Amino acid sequence: MQIYLKKEEVLSTIRKFNLKNKFVIISPGSRSQIRMGIKLPKPEKFAEIADYINKRYKKKVLLVGSKKEIEICRMIKEKSFKKDIINLADKTNLRELMSIIKLSDLLIGIDTGNIHIAASFNKKIVNLMRKSQIKVWYPWTKKKNFIILSKGENLDAIQFNDIKRAVDKMLK
Repeated sequence: MQIYLKKEEVLSTIRKFNLKNKFVIISPGSRSQIRMGIKLPKPEKFAEIADYINKRYKKKVLLVGSKKEIEICRMIKEKSFKKDIINLADKTNLRELMSIIKLSDLLIGIDTGNIHIAASFNKKIVNLMRKSQIKVWYPWTKKKNFIILSKGENLDAIQFNDIKRAVDKMLK
């Protein structure tokens, strides 16, 4: 599947959110996983990853999500040592979110629609996914563009170092 965006849509999004440089997106929520009782990574883990990306790669981190992810995104920003994380949870419409994903260097997140949007743009992805979902739901993109991290059925078992190694592989 390919998503098409008009150049003006992308430029408008750049202006609206003041996106001057390349950045990494963290998409930390998943309503469907929560409804199924799946434990997601804690905000502290995402904050640690955001700080690592900012320090190691000098890239801004954008947090994205729906209205239901406002709280987790707020907590990630609060727990981060780098206060320049941009929290866009519930601040974009779908076309703006697609433009932001298209402009990003990497998307880290739970297996949600955002991962699949990134796949449609052949963006680099670190996808946190339950082992039982991998064969059916993985993003359809070039194999070299994504890493799936799984530690069984609870995503909170994925460690900081697992995510860090995946980020390093994608951003090197």
